[in-house]
Parts: sequence; structure tokens; C-alpha cells
Amino acid sequence: MSTPLRPAAACLTRASITSSLKVELRRLTRSGLGLGVLVGFAFFGLSGPVLSIYMPEILGAAASTDQLAISASQATPADAISLFNQSAMQLGLIVTVAVAITSIGWDTRPGSSIFYRTRVHRLSTVLLPRLIIDWLIALATYSCGLLLAVVVTASAIGRPPAGMVVRTWMACGLYIVMAMSIGHLIAASLRRTTTAIALTTLLVLVLPVMNQVPGTSRWVPTALLYRRGCMRCLWLCPWSSPDCAPSEASSSPDDRRSDGTPSGTRGPERS
Repeated sequence: MSTPLRPAAACLTRASITSSLKVELRRLTRSGLGLGVLVGFAFFGLSGPVLSIYMPEILGAAASTDQLAISASQATPADAISLFNQSAMQLGLIVTVAVAITSIGWDTRPGSSIFYRTRVHRLSTVLLPRLIIDWLIALATYSCGLLLAVVVTASAIGRPPAGMVVRTWMACGLYIVMAMSIGHLIAASLRRTTTAIALTTLLVLVLPVMNQVPGTSRWVPTALLYRRGCMRCLWLCPWSSPDCAPSEASSSPDDRRSDGTPSGTRGPERS
């Protein structure tokens, strides 16, 4: 008697997965969430390179006093991609996490929760397809924003290295998937949308701070986004890391001045 039931159960599982995919796609398109995430990443992709170009003028206007003088070097392609990631991996990350959490919002309402839970054998056939769709939408919109930032940077500043762009896309894409999965898991456990968004946002913001603690800097997920020994912070992730700070020990003795400072740096100004 159990043999004829297996094909029926398999068909029911496939139907549940297919309907969940369709419902989530319709939710993202009809509610405007997918378009909103795309517009947000596109705006960050446009504003990042432009902001890096006009950063010296902005700093000069902000510190136009006799007691304080701030100078900034000319923008480079790495600076433009870095400024894009500063916004994409902060505000954009929070928006994508909210999209993943709201996909399980039906479980917070008694009527819809009873409807879904009494019609599926496994709740994962309803939850996982929606989360996968959210992953794909988040990765696609982030890729569009990064591509737009690369195009604007190449036309206004210079062509960024292809290896840097690929590593940035892979690292930040995996981090977005991780953050969305954490938010989805918290929402499925608490069954409270607002509480899950608040806790996930707090966790996402606390993880980079924990990277500054010596005992936990190598164990938090944000440590995977840094390249050891790099001379520029923020080119892979918007948060600075102690490992990315310029090290004077890396310079050779021939490159140092008589006062002990490297030849590429300015010495202390004397009045």
C-alpha cells in the first residue's frame, strides 16, 4: 500500500515547491520590493564613483578654516568600488535581509499559517524555495549595481582591475547570502517579522565591530572579506580591519628617510 503513495507524495512536494516559487516571484514583483532593491543598488553604483571623484572638493569645503586643513588624494578605481561597497554592504544589506524576512511573514498571521501548515508535509518545501528566490534577486540586483559602478568608474576614473572586481563580487555575494539566511532562520524561529528584522540588523552591524576585537577577529564571518596585508582598506568590505592597515615594517630600509619615515609618506610638519 505504501508504494502507490510515494509518487503521489513526490507530486505533492513538487507542486508545493512550484507554487512557492511562483508566489514569491509575484510577491516581489507586485509589491515592488524587487524593483526597490534594484533601484537602491543602482543608485549606490552611480553615487559611489561620483562621490569618490568629488571627495577632495567635499573635504576642502567642509574644512575651510585656518586651524584645520584636510587634503585628499585623487580618486582611484579602487576608491570608487570601495565607496560603492560602503553603501551596498550597509543599507543594501539591510534591505535584502528585510526582503528575506518578509518572505516568511505569512507565518505570523494565524489564518495563513494554518492554511500552509495543514497542506504541506514538510514546511521546508514552502520556506526554502522562497529563500532561494530571494537569494537570486539579491545577487542579481547587487551584480547590476556593481556592474554599473564598474562602468561609471571605467569611464570617469579608470578601468578597475578585473581580479579585484571578481573577488569583490564573490565575497560580498556570499556575505549577502549568509546575512539573508540568518535573518530567515531568526524569523522562522521567532515568527515575529519586526523583531526578526531588528535582531538581524543588530547582528549584522555588530559582526564588523567584533572584527576589531583581537580574540574574535579571526573567527567572525566579516574576517573572510579582508585580504591580508593590503594597503587599502574598504576595497572588499566597508569596514576597516587591523590587518589592512599599512605596515611600516613592510617597507625596505632603503625606502626610509633619515628620520625613519617611509619615503612615500610625509614627515611631521614644523612651524
